[in-house]
Amino acid sequence: MPAVPPPGSSARQHTGLPPIEFPSGFQFVAADGLAQMKERCETIAETTEATEAVLEQSYATAVQGSAEFGLKMIAAMQANINAGFDFAAAMAEARSLPDVIELSSRFAARQIETAVAQGKDLWSAGQKLMSETARPLATGFSAGVDRAGST
Repeated sequence: MPAVPPPGSSARQHTGLPPIEFPSGFQFVAADGLAQMKERCETIAETTEATEAVLEQSYATAVQGSAEFGLKMIAAMQANINAGFDFAAAMAEARSLPDVIELSSRFAARQIETAVAQGKDLWSAGQKLMSETARPLATGFSAGVDRAGST
């Protein structure tokens, strides 16, 4: 393993090589390149922070929207369960076969109408959830593209 130069010595002193002489403009080019690199790193850091904020906002919206969507689904299931119990109670009181057929027909028709209404409600809630979740991402992406285009 090569020896580490003692503190305070340069690699030139340690290796015994003559100093390298660079053209006079080299230091300016190196300093300019370093300044540009620092500026780009700062831009990347700012963009990363902005992206993090957008993702956090999008995730928070998704969590809240998912909870609301879940509550809508639970409400729909509860309504369907209640309708099923009501139907069972009515069937228990039926006195004849025509009463059973009438109750079954009305229950089936009501359940179809309810299912269609619940489907529309859940569909619109799902669309709202997706659009509200995607909105911060779209806005953030658009702002990022604008920032990138201005540099």
